[in-house]
Amino acid sequence: MNKVVKAASLAASILLVACSGSPEKPEQQASNVPYDNRPDWVKLPIVEDGLASTQCVAKKGSSSIMQAKATALARAEIARQIEVKATALDKTYQRLTEASVGDSFGSSFESVSKTVANQNLSGTRAVKAEYVLGIDGQPEYCVMVTMSPSLTKNLFNDLLKEANANVNAQNEAILYEEFKAFKAHNELDELTAE
Repeated sequence: MNKVVKAASLAASILLVACSGSPEKPEQQASNVPYDNRPDWVKLPIVEDGLASTQCVAKKGSSSIMQAKATALARAEIARQIEVKATALDKTYQRLTEASVGDSFGSSFESVSKTVANQNLSGTRAVKAEYVLGIDGQPEYCVMVTMSPSLTKNLFNDLLKEANANVNAQNEAILYEEFKAFKAHNELDELTAE
């Protein structure tokens, strides 16, 4: 009987040791890609009818330096969004003018976008800033910068004015909807992927 108890104890010990290892998380078992648990405002910054960008920098140095760097990066991203939207605006404007006149003429929103963007970036503001854990588990300082809907509308009007676009009220409404549209976000994503 003593041998049976010892054998059972040995088997139970082996089973406990075998099961005591910590299992990997399901995400880690499926791939070696780390899980992104950053907040949504960091991963996908959104402002209804406005522009938004969140940029993060590694935690190094003083928080004021990190905030200035992340804010500058976010503003640069908004400037890039404006350029992409201006490119989409050019395409839509050309389509509208070809449809109404039969010939394309005139305007280039793309060529004036940098000037207009620089004039309007002063209207952006940081609306959220905090430390978050990055994908690699290291702390990052993130800043979300936005351009409000009213400033975005002003930006659109400045693009029309600077590009000398001659549009009627109906076409202006169409252009503005295209300017705000998700289509421009898709083109931005495509440029980022290249």
